[in-house]
Amino acid sequence: MSIGRVDIIMQKVLQSVPDGQKRKTTRFDILNEMNAVQSELCQMYLALKGEEKITLSTGKTDYPLSVNSFRIKEIIEPAEMTYPLEFTHESEQWKEWVRDTSIQAETQPLKATIWNHVFKITPAPAADLAGKSIQLWCYLLPVIIMEPGIDPEVDSKWDDCIEWETIFRLTKDKKYRIMYLNKANELSIKELKEATKGVLRHRHSSDDLGF
Repeated sequence: MSIGRVDIIMQKVLQSVPDGQKRKTTRFDILNEMNAVQSELCQMYLALKGEEKITLSTGKTDYPLSVNSFRIKEIIEPAEMTYPLEFTHESEQWKEWVRDTSIQAETQPLKATIWNHVFKITPAPAADLAGKSIQLWCYLLPVIIMEPGIDPEVDSKWDDCIEWETIFRLTKDKKYRIMYLNKANELSIKELKEATKGVLRHRHSSDDLGF
């Protein structure tokens, strides 16, 4: 029987805990810190991504997302939309768009935001866009709690980061924090650079989503 990733990480963490501390360090302590580290990796280093599919409905402006979607990386619009969606995270900008009568006079969505796990568009789509899909690539937070036999949601390339930061949190040995920060920054530099460019937008044909 093969040993899972979470069990391997736990073994390495326990091996690095000083002998005098081992008796006081429980499996619960280790798993609790491992889960906290995975959440930090997702929130600060954008370690987990996934897809959301928005199926447009006539007159509908609000589309709930998965509870773990916290930031949009890319919007892929249907080819039937003439203009690309402009996206903002700013609530005041969104309110201005909603009040703008020239925007609201259009018959296809022009603007978008995300708020409380809801993808919002304005103005509402007309009947000709009903059933068409907007595909979102989102950064995600983990929803599955790691336990023996239940592996991390992030890719295995992040396992060293989970191990080293967990060791630091348990032992306060700063060399592990330095190792963690160096590896996390190395792995996330591409995502973090792309995130600073704002939300990317592309087009697709109606049959091109692969769902």
